[in-house]
Amino acid sequence: MATSRVHRRRLRGGLKPPPGVGLPPLPFRGGESETPFFPALSIVERLGADQDAQGRGVTIAFLDSGFSDHRDLLYPPGRILVHATTGRGVPVERVFEAGWIDGWPEGPADPDLRWHGTMVAAVGAGSGLSSHGRFRGLAPAARLVLVRVPNSRHRIKAGEVRQGLQWILRNRSRFDIRVVNLSIGGDVAESLAESPIDQLVTALTDAGVVVVAAAGNGMGGVVPPASARDAITVGGLNDQNHDDPKQFERWPSRGGPTLDRIAKPDLVAPSVWLPAPTVAGTKVALQATLLTMLRAASPTTRALLIKEHRRLLPKTFVAARGDRLTALIARRIRELKLVDEHYQHVDGTSFAAPLVSGTIAQMIEVAPKLSPRELKLVLLASAKTLPMGAEGQLVKVLDPARAVAAARASASGLSTLG
Repeated sequence: MATSRVHRRRLRGGLKPPPGVGLPPLPFRGGESETPFFPALSIVERLGADQDAQGRGVTIAFLDSGFSDHRDLLYPPGRILVHATTGRGVPVERVFEAGWIDGWPEGPADPDLRWHGTMVAAVGAGSGLSSHGRFRGLAPAARLVLVRVPNSRHRIKAGEVRQGLQWILRNRSRFDIRVVNLSIGGDVAESLAESPIDQLVTALTDAGVVVVAAAGNGMGGVVPPASARDAITVGGLNDQNHDDPKQFERWPSRGGPTLDRIAKPDLVAPSVWLPAPTVAGTKVALQATLLTMLRAASPTTRALLIKEHRRLLPKTFVAARGDRLTALIARRIRELKLVDEHYQHVDGTSFAAPLVSGTIAQMIEVAPKLSPRELKLVLLASAKTLPMGAEGQLVKVLDPARAVAAARASASGLSTLG
């Protein structure tokens, strides 16, 4: 994970990072959580987003490995329209009539399979209820369609992605789906003529659905669906938790020309230090609660808590006391990337993509008649073009406020882009 100097002038209310054990300080600035571990900048603040447009009347489909019934997704009531499981036999649907959640389709077994989809959806469209709205996504009023594709040992195969996209294509009108977020990828690079997944992206675009795909982390070229010509492919950006573009760096993400000689990614968005809710039942969530209690407890209570919950903590906690234990608590908070008891910061292009999906939902709210290809053109034309890297390569960077303003102007027959 990348780190940088601390911008202490940005810390509000005198908050400072807790002591570590030989670790460099985090670059967080801002933060108003009730019990903050690290002051965290919210997504809306980080991007300078339009706060009036919130994705009202727009349905976003998230296709991922699983989802929990987290209150940041459930609230406001009625926003989750359907949960579908595809990829193994006949798709299984749970339609929530009138927004009534009468039981969650994914049981309590293996909650770690649900953290990725939950966090992706929350970054794009979470209400931020667990933080009193502070750590909300860009489209907190959007309706949600959650499509789970089963995975084997935390890996989703291309065939399962294809079946999930086929379900979305068949049901787009039924649930008025306007945006699809794909923070998952296929197996190997393919041309459009060879790739059923990229062909489905084209079919969805032709049918009026914007498809947003994460470029993928690390080195190498993009694979379906990120390689699709019509997909909005999103690479990563490390903004150093700073609002000065001179501080921005590229996040290591896949890119380059596809087999069809299409330049990807189309643009980049922040992919590090993004607050997302932890998922109940996961070891991370349990440790976050325990560390919150340990941080505030007396020495005697600390010892009792560690004895009772020693299986949740590293072995070094058992014998530690005093300042040493305080330092270990701070270190563990840092290792788990906890923002507070309910949120941790996440990284990767999986979380850059929903920032774009949320922005597209905002754009559709103010300009509902723009087609997917028109929305893509407006989005890219409104992006900031900044030099990055040693060679000063020009990169398009997501700018949600300009994108929404440009969409609104396009709907009115005006132009705000210079």
